[in-house]
Amino acid sequence: MDTIREKINICFTTDNNYIRPLSCAITSILKNSSSETDLRIFILEQDVSYENKSKILSLKNIKDCEISFIKIEPSIFCNFPDFKCSYITKTAYFRFLIADLLKDTDKVLYLDCDVIVLSEIKKLFMQDITDFYIGAVEDIGFYFDRMCSFKYFDTYVNSGVLLINLKKWRQDKISQKLFDVVEQYGDKLVYHDQTAINLVCKGKIKILDLSYNLQVFIFYQLSILLNHPLRKQLLRVIKDPKIVHYTNNRKPWNTYCPLRKYYLKYEKLTPFSVNYDFKYKLKICIQFAFFLIKNFYYILRFVLSPVIKVSQKQYCFEIKIFSLLKFKISK
Repeated sequence: MDTIREKINICFTTDNNYIRPLSCAITSILKNSSSETDLRIFILEQDVSYENKSKILSLKNIKDCEISFIKIEPSIFCNFPDFKCSYITKTAYFRFLIADLLKDTDKVLYLDCDVIVLSEIKKLFMQDITDFYIGAVEDIGFYFDRMCSFKYFDTYVNSGVLLINLKKWRQDKISQKLFDVVEQYGDKLVYHDQTAINLVCKGKIKILDLSYNLQVFIFYQLSILLNHPLRKQLLRVIKDPKIVHYTNNRKPWNTYCPLRKYYLKYEKLTPFSVNYDFKYKLKICIQFAFFLIKNFYYILRFVLSPVIKVSQKQYCFEIKIFSLLKFKISK
C-alpha cells in the first residue's frame, strides 16, 4: 500500500516586477528537493502577465509539483502606508491573507522572492510550530536598532522566511489583528508589515536557526558582523547557509551584492536567463571593487576606533585599546 506523503506548502507574493527572482527562488527549491518531496506552491499575485505565468508553470519540468496562482485585489490595501523602501511594494502585505485564502491548509512556508534555497526545504517545513503562530529567524539588524526603534521587543524576526501555523492563525484571528495594527499605527511601524507581524505574534514566535535566513545585509558593513552578539553563529552559517536572503536594495539581478553567485547559478536554469554583456559585467566589477574598499574602511575603523575605551565593571575597570588589546585593573 502506498503511504500518503505530506504536502510541503510554500507561498510567495509577487507582481510582474519580481517575476524573475521568483523564478530563481522556485528553481532553487525544485533543484534541491528530493523526488519524495511533494511540493505545492501558491503564488499570491497582482497583475502578472499570462506570458510570465506560463514561464513560471514551465518550471514544473525541473521537478513535478503543483503551482497555483491566486489573484489579489490590491484595493484591499489601499489605505495601508506605502513602503519607505522603493524596492518593496504593497504585495508584501498579501501574506496577511494567506490563512484566509488557503482554507484547507494548516501550515505553510512563506518566502520572499529575493531568496535562494540551498537545501532540502522539507527539513524546514517539518519544524514543529504547534504552539506558535510562526517560526522565523531573528532579524540581524535588530540588535543595533533595539535601543531606539525596537524598545518594545525582546526579540524581532525577519519576515522574509516565515513558517506559519495557519490553523492557529485562523483560531486567533491573526489576519484581522494584522490589519488592525497597520491601520492603527500606519507609518509609525518602522518596517510596516514586518513590524506588524512581530507585534501581533509576540510571545508566540519560534526562533529558527540562522542558516534558514542568512541576511546578506551583514556583508555590507563587516564591522556589524565583527561586533554582532551572534557573531560565532553567523560565521558558522556563512559557511553553510540553507537559505540566502538578499535583503537591502542591492539585488543580485541588477547590481553587485555578496553571495550573488547563488542567484546566478539558478537564474541560468530559468526561462528568464540573461546573457550579460561586457558593459554590464564591467559595471559589476567596479561595484565589487568599491565594495571591497568600503569594507576595508569598516574593518580599519573597527580595529582603530575607539582607540581607548574604559568601562567600569562591578569590581574592576576594563580598558580596551585599538579594539584588540584588553586588560583589567582591580579596584
